[in-house]
Amino acid sequence: MKTWKEKQQEYKIGAGISLLFLLLCLKPISSGSNNELAQLKNRTVESIEYRTYGSKPTKEEIRVKFLGTMGKFSISGSDYNTFNHAAFKKEVKEGDIISIKIIKGSRDYVAHSLTKNGKEYFNFKASKDNRERNRIVGQIGGYSRGDSKSPCE
Repeated sequence: MKTWKEKQQEYKIGAGISLLFLLLCLKPISSGSNNELAQLKNRTVESIEYRTYGSKPTKEEIRVKFLGTMGKFSISGSDYNTFNHAAFKKEVKEGDIISIKIIKGSRDYVAHSLTKNGKEYFNFKASKDNRERNRIVGQIGGYSRGDSKSPCE
């Protein structure tokens, strides 16, 4: 039978391992800075799709496809909430020339800035703050978008 001193040592080791695991979960993801955006200038809008999906609560999304790109750039989730979608829907049509920004080195088709004639439809600061607040939940859940080809390449 183990003495209290021996059991206490095992508890300390278990607590140390748990603390180390917690710290690793809270460590920021080092996949690039949210401040570094790659700009894709003067892209011609091929199609715009407005989607509502999911059951209660429903989720909304805007997908924009540009001539010469394979994927559709999406605006959804917290980005959709900080996006001026009413003005975008009214002012941007198929065939228009707009500029888009995505996170540098990103392998997904998520827009972080959309500009037409100098007018920005995103509130990037609010969107970044929102993502920063929700970062820990995604890290603990192990969320990943997969390995598709980067739209910058």
